[in-house]
Amino acid sequence: MLNADFALIKIDSVRASRLLTNFDELDIKDIYSLTNIRKKFMRCLLEYIQDHSNTSVAKLISYLDFFNMTDLKHDFQVAFDQIKQIYG
Repeated sequence: MLNADFALIKIDSVRASRLLTNFDELDIKDIYSLTNIRKKFMRCLLEYIQDHSNTSVAKLISYLDFFNMTDLKHDFQVAFDQIKQIYG
């Protein structure tokens, strides 16, 4: 579902936001799960689209760096670069 949301962010951020809101209604127990981290990243991307501030994205990526989650950090950076190309 998060992959679909990311694809939707690229073409319709309003619908992507609604999908993510619906996804938030699912009860995911582990607050540190990869799913919750990815949901947070989607929220950060939507924030960037609205206000063009990369503060929340940069903060999340720095946390990944701190926890040595280099693969996820790289994936998020690539995804963010794609969003920056689309939304400027």
